[in-house]
Amino acid sequence: MPPQPDDSQPKQSDVLVPNDVAADLPRFQASYQEKTGTRFEHYFCPFLHKDEPAEMCMGHVVPQSYANCCRTAIALRKDVDGFYGRVVEGHFGVLLVARQSEFVDLFRDKKLQREMRPQFLLGGQPVDYYPDRGDKNPNHTRVSLECQPGGGTVNVVFKKSPDEMMSSLGKDWGYAVVRDCRLSALVTLIRSAYLTLFHQHGYNWALSHAGIEVGYSMLGRFYRENHSKSTAEAREAMKDFFVPFKNMVRPIERFAGGFVPRGTLEDNFSGICYGSSGHPFAQVVYVRIGDQCHAVLMPGAENPESAVTYLDFLKNDNDKLKVCHTRFNHEKLQWEVEPEPVTAHWPKNHFTFEFD
Repeated sequence: MPPQPDDSQPKQSDVLVPNDVAADLPRFQASYQEKTGTRFEHYFCPFLHKDEPAEMCMGHVVPQSYANCCRTAIALRKDVDGFYGRVVEGHFGVLLVARQSEFVDLFRDKKLQREMRPQFLLGGQPVDYYPDRGDKNPNHTRVSLECQPGGGTVNVVFKKSPDEMMSSLGKDWGYAVVRDCRLSALVTLIRSAYLTLFHQHGYNWALSHAGIEVGYSMLGRFYRENHSKSTAEAREAMKDFFVPFKNMVRPIERFAGGFVPRGTLEDNFSGICYGSSGHPFAQVVYVRIGDQCHAVLMPGAENPESAVTYLDFLKNDNDKLKVCHTRFNHEKLQWEVEPEPVTAHWPKNHFTFEFD
């Protein structure tokens, strides 16, 4: 008798599914069957709600290019994962690299210079310049700037005559690096929080009311509407699409008791938020990027009343949350919630959160 196919494995082409992805799919198959009572044939994408042949990859929950982050990766469609890497995560990632760089690196690294576009200012006004490549316009002035003792020099050519440069000495010179990555950071963190819960709970999360709202109706919809656009066009579309969700994410400045979570991926630490009715309406997922931990407010999984409370919190001026600390017990497959809540400050009325 010829060998029989293994029906326990999703049917995928070896070309489309690398070995590491194939090894990760059975656990998602099991959770999909537990949630729906059926099995997917290839892979049920939680962002597209499609089960079809597609090129797969091990997508990182926190982008792989970010330094000093958790490296957990899960099976994802490569087209969806690549779109968010190209449009969103890479944009924010350049800023993270620049933060760890010296000023001189913004000129020596061609990518950083192109992306960050550092400016020189005279009296608060930008002064045009270009890198010194050994040849220049005779009406322009070559200047060698020492960044700091031992920090190296930056050689640039200002589009000013030598006389103009001499007359500007002693005046108000400065520099600025301006890059608004707030929306890119917002979307990156929401997606990382979603993938954290998908990694932990599979389709029990992805096909819950909350999982569908964040995965299919938000992140999936943005992909479906913008994946065929250029990077610039897709980023432009982000403002109208994601600004209504700006109150989902906040950086953690302080944490009660001095304890700072490492990120839900790493320590299984989370928070459950309760409304005035006493019912939970949201979950705080922690996402660590480098030395900074961020809190992402995800909707409660199933209760329709909780969805109303959650959406109202995103829109109103209330900046207080009643949160109970909780940790996921992998052996018992359940969240263990501390009984006493703490009051968390979730600021909303600050110019940082204004995108108009």
